[in-house]
Amino acid sequence: MDVISALASITGLLAVAAKIISVSPDFIKKEKNAPRSMHNIAKEVSDLRFCLARLLPFI
Repeated sequence: MDVISALASITGLLAVAAKIISVSPDFIKKEKNAPRSMHNIAKEVSDLRFCLARLLPFI
């Protein structure tokens, strides 16, 4: 895989993860029927963001 395309992919995934994490707390407060699932999604995205950030120096 080309280094530039890999960095672009990781950067894009981090941007999406950051946007979801920034939006999800407001959505969790408004959504009364599914707060547990939204907490799970926010945790999974946060974990994904952490993993990708740790991989970035190796690329």
